[in-house]
Amino acid sequence: MIPRRLVYACAAVAALLITVTACGQSSGGAPGATSGGGDNTIRVIWQPSGLSSYFYANAKNLWDKYHIKLQPIKIATGQAEIGALAGGGADIAFMGGPPTVTALGRGLPLQIISTTNDASALEGAYVNPKAGVKQLSDLKGKTIGVAKGSSADAGMHLSLKKAGVPASEVNIRYMDPSQMLSSYQRGDIDGAWVWDTWGARLEAAGADLVATEHQFGVAEPNSWVATDGFLKDHADLVARFVAALNEGAIGANQDPRVAAKEYASVTGVTTDQASNIMKTEPTAAIADMLSPNNPLSFTDGPGNFADQLAITGNMLTELGVLQTSPSQQQIQAKVNVAILNNAKQVKVGG
Repeated sequence: MIPRRLVYACAAVAALLITVTACGQSSGGAPGATSGGGDNTIRVIWQPSGLSSYFYANAKNLWDKYHIKLQPIKIATGQAEIGALAGGGADIAFMGGPPTVTALGRGLPLQIISTTNDASALEGAYVNPKAGVKQLSDLKGKTIGVAKGSSADAGMHLSLKKAGVPASEVNIRYMDPSQMLSSYQRGDIDGAWVWDTWGARLEAAGADLVATEHQFGVAEPNSWVATDGFLKDHADLVARFVAALNEGAIGANQDPRVAAKEYASVTGVTTDQASNIMKTEPTAAIADMLSPNNPLSFTDGPGNFADQLAITGNMLTELGVLQTSPSQQQIQAKVNVAILNNAKQVKVGG
């Protein structure tokens, strides 16, 4: 169903933008959501994934506290967001690593303003116990679902490569994450390589998490990105958005169940499952992103955030998803450290 090459035809982009326009105002259910415009309105794309800080901000209505009117737009996968951003249908978006490097590689005028976590600790192979998979080499001959061009796609291939398992010996079936559960229940696939939220649903259906990317030294950080135009015209508003996420990150790490209830209500997982995801994948705060020794560090250096995205981009190029991938230096140039420092200075009441 998902094409083997990422081709964004004009008709497809137009259809996506129509969907965003029609559905964006009601998707996401943020307390501060608005249907109108205004200087403090942000059109934000979010995904049903491990957005602990975002969900905490929703639960505590931090948007009002930081004088933001949020217009949430729900899109299931990051690659689908690219058309919306390119067509002016959104201002800020949450993306996994592959969509981020895809967008930057295609020259979209975007800047990376924040991150939430490294999904590799719960992103991996969720497999039917009857398939007899105990380690990655056991995936040979098994049918595994994965979303084409996703962090899971890149992470799976990087993990297989590090484990010495030829990807050609695994029956990889490309599909949207929303199709995986029903395909698994019908027995069409033995399992799926997928991230936290969808993995929790598969576990609830009886699948076991038999391998994670983290076990093989693979990192899959995600991104919050903003368009250049919105940053230019609303730098203060973007700083307030990042400040709200920062308070949400600190709150979610201290009390995961506050965010977990909001998370569960929009993703379909249980509150306990959501809490486990948040505890296993703690959310990065501004202090983490400014620390040079943190793997999610926005500062320039080996093993940092930009390095991890570059590794992902190189794998996407090897898979034929990208013609060329941005280098670590090119990605670093799009990492807006100034926004983090500005967000630290935001002072609000409430």
